[in-house]
Amino acid sequence: MTDTNAGLPIEDRVRIAYQEARGKPNAPWQALDGAWKKLAGSLHSYQVMINSDLSDRRRAEQFKQKAYEDAEAFFARVLSMDPCQFHTLTPMNAAPAPSAEHLAAHWVDRLTRQGIIFEVVRPSKLVISPASRLKQQERDAIVPLKKEIMAEVERRKDAWTL
Repeated sequence: MTDTNAGLPIEDRVRIAYQEARGKPNAPWQALDGAWKKLAGSLHSYQVMINSDLSDRRRAEQFKQKAYEDAEAFFARVLSMDPCQFHTLTPMNAAPAPSAEHLAAHWVDRLTRQGIIFEVVRPSKLVISPASRLKQQERDAIVPLKKEIMAEVERRKDAWTL
């Protein structure tokens, strides 16, 4: 990556760095393409977060920025790397598994869009209604995430309780 790219938006810098790294002789294309796919997956997650009515937009923007910065750092590292060291790179074919908090946010978004209401009743009860709208598959996915879903519902709560 050249110094003339420094003034470009990060999206362009990352694309250029990827193309330059991919054009290097004996480039570790599996690792490069894996990192590119990981970035694409992160950008898809960002779009899902932004399209959610209840999403924290600032957190979504930070997520997007970090994905771009990580990709740029990786491509720059490959560009400056001695070709004899390419074997030390591992392919990144898939994005890492989403965290429990990310899955909880996904389920709250998805079910809220379907008209399902979440209510946290202290000390440790989660009420989801109407229960008739929940499929068994959704119930099975939600049960292990109860604690994280409760935290997500509380985080999104827009109420003042006295």
